[in-house]
Order: sequence, then C-alpha cells, then structure tokens
Amino acid sequence: MGRLKEQDIVHVLDCLREIYAITDIGTFGEQVISSLRKVLPCSGILFGNCDIRRMRSEFVADHPDASKLSLDQIIANLPSDQQHPYWPYYLKTRDPRATKLSDFMSRRELHSKGFYTELYRPLRAEAEIGCMLVIDPDSHLTYVAAIRDGRDFTERDRVVLNLLQPHLSQAYVNAGALTDLREEVSLARRMIESLDQGVIVRSQTGAVRFVTAQARRWLREYFPSHRRNDQLPTLLENWVNQKSTSLGRRDDIPDPMAPLVLEGDGRKLIVRFLLERDQTILVLAEERTSVDPRSLECLGLTRREAEVSAWVSEGKTNVEIGQILDVRPLTVKKHLEHIFEKLGVENRTAAAGLVLNQQKRLKS
Repeated sequence: MGRLKEQDIVHVLDCLREIYAITDIGTFGEQVISSLRKVLPCSGILFGNCDIRRMRSEFVADHPDASKLSLDQIIANLPSDQQHPYWPYYLKTRDPRATKLSDFMSRRELHSKGFYTELYRPLRAEAEIGCMLVIDPDSHLTYVAAIRDGRDFTERDRVVLNLLQPHLSQAYVNAGALTDLREEVSLARRMIESLDQGVIVRSQTGAVRFVTAQARRWLREYFPSHRRNDQLPTLLENWVNQKSTSLGRRDDIPDPMAPLVLEGDGRKLIVRFLLERDQTILVLAEERTSVDPRSLECLGLTRREAEVSAWVSEGKTNVEIGQILDVRPLTVKKHLEHIFEKLGVENRTAAAGLVLNQQKRLKS
C-alpha cells in the first residue's frame, strides 16, 4: 500500500465500487475491462476463462486485433516449450498474484518464443501483467491480463492488480450467483404466470411488490376505477388490513380466514389471504357462477342447444328461456327433446345434473 500515491488509492476504490456493482456474469468481462482501464495504463486488457480439461478458452478483450486471434488453435499447435509461462507456473504454485512476463524471461527471450510470434506480435504486445481469479482452479483458469506495446509494467501496477485480485474473484462469484438467482426468479415467475391463479405480494407498508399478469387482469375487471399499480384497490386494502389486525389481537381468537368473494357477470373472484412475517400474499382464482354454454358443445350439442341446457341447469322454465333467447316456448321444448336424446336422459332434472357435472370436471 505504501507504494501507491493517494490518487492511486482513490482510483482503486472507485474501481472496486464498480466491479462489485456488476450483477450479470455474461457482461462481467467487458465491465471489468472498462473499470481496470481507469487504474492500469495499457494498450489492451483481456479477460479470459479456460476449461483446462478440454482446453477450450473464452475471452473478451478491448484490443481491436484480439478478436482476430484463434486462441485455442494457437495454444494447441504450439509445443510445450513455446507456450506462455504463466499457466504452468500457476498450476504448479497455485499463486494467483500478479506476475509480469519479465518475471519469467527477458525481452530477447520473449521474442524467441512461439507464443510471442503467434499471439503477442500481432497485438504489438511487448509487456504483460496478469493475475488469476480463484473461482474453480481444478477445472478452469479465469484470468485478467493487460498488455503494453512499449515499456514494461511497473511495481505500482503490480501492487494495484494484487489489491484488486481477491476482489475480482469475489465480484465474479457474486455476479454468477446473482445471475443464477435472476434466472431462478424469472423461471418461478414464468411458472406462476402459467397458472390460472393470480398472485399479489404486498409489503407491510401497503406497497404492491409483485403482481402476476393474471392478477392484474382480474384487478382491472373487478375494480375498473382503480388505476394505481403500486397499491391495492381500497376494498382489497381494507380487507387485508382487517385480516391482519384480527391476527394481531391478543384478547380474542379471530374467525377463520375465509376468502373474499367478489361477484361479477356470471363469474366470481376468490381472494385468499396468506400472511408472512414481512409481507402479505394474496392468491386469486376465478370461478364461473353460471354455466358457459360453449363448454357444453363438446357433449355434441349445437350452440343453441348448449344455451338452452345452460339455462335449464340454472332452473329456468321454458317460458323464461324463451324470453331470454327471444324464441317461442315451443321452440325451447323442441330443443329440449333433442338435448334429452343426445345426452341420453329423460327429463330436465337429469339434463341439469349432467351439465353441472360437466362444469365440475372442467374446473378440476
């Protein structure tokens, strides 16, 4: 630390804040390179990850010519005595700290190596400094390397990279964990969205923290005047508060936590209340209060016969059905004769029972 100037320390701290803010493992390399540029003067930085069992490398670099190099192919074709010295050194010592190429060889020796001819000369790289990120050292080598086209890196640069090295490792692990968590949350949300039920998560302060698309649709339908996405409709909010208050009492046993039922046009919305320590979860489901005629067409009925059957299941007489459908009672009677024949029943009571059973099967 004594080798760094005060301004260098400020820059290193700024760099640390930036790398710990990285939450996407897919863009970690690019963002780290951008941050390191501010503390490590160089002509290019590479962030790489090599599967040492399969010898397959993935890397990102900000040097304009780096993308033209076939790293795996070059490494595979070079004899062992012409390879870069750092990987064998790390695999032997497990020392992740910053090293320079000049730690291993002189500039003249560097120019005689195959890896210089194939990799470094195309990039006009005459000096390099790098360190390992200790992530999964038995299977992968994850590393950062910076190159220069002229003078060697300094001891100041080594100190900076050594200060950053453990933080780079931890930030990489953090970004991977956060990326996995986001994917799991996204999968969970997609699974919830695929259900017929809706879910609303409300904080203790009353703010809506999460709401599925299905729940949002039902809120619009049953509370058309409600416009706030961050709060529950007043009726729901009051109901939640009442339930929460009843559970918080110490002088009386509350009634069972029965759901809230909201009636709609031939439907009803059922809201169930779940209380967690710091939030409330509302589970919403919708049920029909009347038979949907379209669901009866699978029984072999015509659209009109299905409509007549639906009204019969609700106890309507032929006269009442005729008024609803704007047909004569005799026409309704004729439809019923066809319905009885198709359903294999003898009277309207049996037909109504079969229709209601069909509705139950569709809900289950």
